[in-house]
Amino acid sequence: MKNLRKLSRTNLKEIQGGAFTGLCHGEIITVDNAPGAGMPYDCGCNTLIWCESLSACIQRGQFSSSSCKIKEL
Repeated sequence: MKNLRKLSRTNLKEIQGGAFTGLCHGEIITVDNAPGAGMPYDCGCNTLIWCESLSACIQRGQFSSSSCKIKEL
């Protein structure tokens, strides 16, 4: 932590990168537009993936097979 220096305004403007992925945002799908159980859904962005149990397109990093699959009764 000692080697951190105070960044000037110009330095901050030059920093690039981060988690912003362009126009790819998660979206909630209405019941009318939701695919049937087990059917794929195109979220329209390569960083998003369909989560059945949430009926939503979520970021790939948030996907887990245990929380995004519909559980059988």
